[in-house]
Amino acid sequence: VVTGKIIKKDKGGYVLLSDGIEFFLPRSQAMLRSDANNIGKSVEAKVIKIEKNNVVVSRVSLIKEKQSVKEAKIKELIDGDLIVEGTVKNIVSYGMFVDIGENIIGLVRYNEISYKGAVNPSKYFKVDDIVNVKIVEFDNKKGHLSLSIKATMSDPWEDISDLGVGDVIAVTVSNIEPYGVFVDLGNDIEGFLHISEISWNKNVKNPNDYLTVDEEIDVEVIEINPNTHKLRVSLKKLLPKPFDEFVKNFREGDVVTGAVTS
Repeated sequence: VVTGKIIKKDKGGYVLLSDGIEFFLPRSQAMLRSDANNIGKSVEAKVIKIEKNNVVVSRVSLIKEKQSVKEAKIKELIDGDLIVEGTVKNIVSYGMFVDIGENIIGLVRYNEISYKGAVNPSKYFKVDDIVNVKIVEFDNKKGHLSLSIKATMSDPWEDISDLGVGDVIAVTVSNIEPYGVFVDLGNDIEGFLHISEISWNKNVKNPNDYLTVDEEIDVEVIEINPNTHKLRVSLKKLLPKPFDEFVKNFREGDVVTGAVTS
């Protein structure tokens, strides 16, 4: 394999200069656009023929060889269900691209990062971080390689198999949205606290008025499904019901003062 610069066009191809030696790169072996200005371009090619005063090189042969090596390594990883180290090369909104060696790059989608579901990869990783991944899908025709980080870890939902509806658990507020709050159980499991389950006050419009990120609270499990990784919790069920408090302090015939609300 030689690396050099294209210095000129020749009949039927290009002349490649490397270490003072000229190589002939046939157009059929170049994989270069004929309408592009390829002069001065640095390319890598494989020697396929040595003749008197002429060495023929091919980019096609080199790319096919690299592709075969890539496919063989991917097949080995899939067949062995192996975990491999990779380097984060780029982070995008829908996931991140990871190099698992020999310039084999796959995509870890945002829902393959954590058992919490779809997460923002930039909150967990940065470029050049080393991560453990497994291959979950390989489309040979399209060359698409799908990787997973969460597939390298044990399913944390198995650790809470004895958790049921009505149980009270300690959680940490991890994210607040207008429609509710996400809470972290501390073992890569996230539950959802809907806005209607925050308070007995029916006029809750902004969860930020009641909770803050990183706040530790106790909540009651109101729905759990380990198969679909769904966990819904309630805060108001652990709070005194306003009507119960009212009944404790007032009886029929008592005069009370209130404000018109609607």
